[in-house]
Amino acid sequence: MTDVWAKTPAPAAVLAVFSGIAFLFGALAQNTPASSNGSDLPTLRQVEEIRRLSLSDAKKHYPVKLRGVVLDYSSLPTLFVSDGTNGIFVRIATNQIFSQGEVLQIQGVSDAGRFSPVIVPSSLQIVGESELPAPREVSFQRIASGAEDSQWVRVAGIVRSVTTRTLLGKLGKLTCPELTLATEDGGRLRVLVNNYHGIPLQTLVDAEVVATGIVESIYNGKRQLINVRLLTPSIQFVKVTRAAPQDLSPASARPIDSLRQFSPDKPSEHRVKVRGTVTLQKPGECIFIQDGTGSIRVETRQTDAVMPGDIVEALGFPAVYDYTPVMEDAVFRRIGAGPPPAPVTLTARQIRGSNHDADLVCLNAQLLDQYQTPDQFIFVLQEGDILFRAQLARSEAAHMNLRNGSLLRVTGICLTEGQNYRLPQQTFQIILRAPADLVVLREPSWWTPARLQWTLCLLTVGLLAAAFWVWTLRRQVRRQTMTIREKIEREAVLQERMRIARELHDNLEQELAGVRMQLELTAATVLNAPESAAANLQMAKTMVSHSQAEARRSVWELRSQVLEDRTLPAALSATAGVVENGAPIEVKVSGHTRTLPMRVESNLLRIAQEAMTNAIKHGKARHITVHLDYETNGTRLKISDDGCGFRVESAPDGRTGHFGLLGMRERVDKIAGSLKVISAPGEGTSVNVFVPQMEEDARNLP
Repeated sequence: MTDVWAKTPAPAAVLAVFSGIAFLFGALAQNTPASSNGSDLPTLRQVEEIRRLSLSDAKKHYPVKLRGVVLDYSSLPTLFVSDGTNGIFVRIATNQIFSQGEVLQIQGVSDAGRFSPVIVPSSLQIVGESELPAPREVSFQRIASGAEDSQWVRVAGIVRSVTTRTLLGKLGKLTCPELTLATEDGGRLRVLVNNYHGIPLQTLVDAEVVATGIVESIYNGKRQLINVRLLTPSIQFVKVTRAAPQDLSPASARPIDSLRQFSPDKPSEHRVKVRGTVTLQKPGECIFIQDGTGSIRVETRQTDAVMPGDIVEALGFPAVYDYTPVMEDAVFRRIGAGPPPAPVTLTARQIRGSNHDADLVCLNAQLLDQYQTPDQFIFVLQEGDILFRAQLARSEAAHMNLRNGSLLRVTGICLTEGQNYRLPQQTFQIILRAPADLVVLREPSWWTPARLQWTLCLLTVGLLAAAFWVWTLRRQVRRQTMTIREKIEREAVLQERMRIARELHDNLEQELAGVRMQLELTAATVLNAPESAAANLQMAKTMVSHSQAEARRSVWELRSQVLEDRTLPAALSATAGVVENGAPIEVKVSGHTRTLPMRVESNLLRIAQEAMTNAIKHGKARHITVHLDYETNGTRLKISDDGCGFRVESAPDGRTGHFGLLGMRERVDKIAGSLKVISAPGEGTSVNVFVPQMEEDARNLP
């Protein structure tokens, strides 16, 4: 052991140790576990075997040992190799450098990769050089499916555009040309050209080429394919099979309406030239031009400013966009100037019923709504029963203030959407050039839906407030009515008490005074004239009986309820039966019987009672007649008797203690009636009361 170390140079031993450590860390960096080379997994020796592994199998890290030729590794941090059976991606560190055509001896393991299986190498040795394998000719559809990932292929097509793209290379940022290739089967394939040597690639536009390169798949985090492109090692792998046409003279310009029309020859996929007047420009996106035959949308990345009215020549590839032809990947140049073109005035139905795509049009419509997107301001418009949209750049519409419901004149470029092969769709949109393309013809009515809703809400609140106020007022009226009724009832009670007081004074007091006088006479004559004292005593007894009857009648009047369950005629008959004292009382009723207000019936009943009582008490009547006549214009009550009568002009007025006629007059005044008393000594008495119809109808009075 000592001799060995003595014979081994020290630098060589140190180098060997560090090489072993580097190899160990390299294996760890390449995710190659120590158990991955177990005897239970076979060693894969062809790329085709690796590509056929499933995702779960590729993750098992099958041991790999094969030889392959480097397809492309000059500037980008990628390594693609092919062993003749297939191509595959090899995951390596960015500081390793290989050249195209070198043959590598590769040892490592398999891995699932981010889209398709890959090789994670543990050892890469250059063992020689070889020519590149022959590329496979495939269609764009095959490439777009992802099945040709990492394969060396060849694709033919026409160069549509040339741009530049900045990528991250082995030595930092790398600027590479990118060609857009229109393939023969209608696809669009991006071709990234590596090792570009300053050749004027713009001369390739519209040329027919064959591009050879490696298919690179672009995927998302879910291992799903979202795009593809072709990595070409250098410009030498882009072979021009037919140069771009050079006939670009002014005479070669074609009418716009001749694009995409029938031709018995094979349709050309090359560029065409048109000339027209600019109607709208969206810098870096497109311009719209028109000539005497029609209008067209020209898609271009140019940012050269042109104005409406400028005359331009455009060179581009004809294509179909929705319903009408467009020009794609175009370039243009300004060749003159003129007045801005006048729009064509149409209706929405005319636009919908014919082809006006890309035309400058003008129509009237009502603004229904407006809203913003990140880069556009959208106006929703309606003309008749047709809805459409108008759009304006958000920066242009920043200071616009249009009210929904306004009638506008709309001017702009019409874009229709194809519904089928022949007819335009039911909808279209207008691209506005400037805020001046929207002119207000009529302001909307003040009664907008929002204001109408607010007005209805306010009216509803007002009606609720009014209803609450009416309810509150009715409560107050009811309270006041109850207060007034209570007051009237108290006054009625007081008046009734006064009437009773008058009757007690006129009747009981006088009767009691007479009894007192008779008793005093009896006391004075009881010893000297017994017969006279006995007569006086009998008279006092009679007067007490009469006073008792009068008191009973007054109490009956206080407790009487004859009108509560009887009509006025029936109440008069009942009262007559109570008042009758030896003198018959006849009650007559004529006319159409009707119900009178309670206050009228009550006062008429009390007047009749008073008259009957007076006829019996004071008139000494032998027969009394009560006649109630329901006339057409009022009600008449007449009480007649055959008593002794009296002089009306000398009748008591209450000041002498007699309240009979005075009480009648007070009751007649309460019911707005009239009272007439006819009487003479020895001829009886007639009391006539008349209540007019107007007073009878006042039923709501308390």
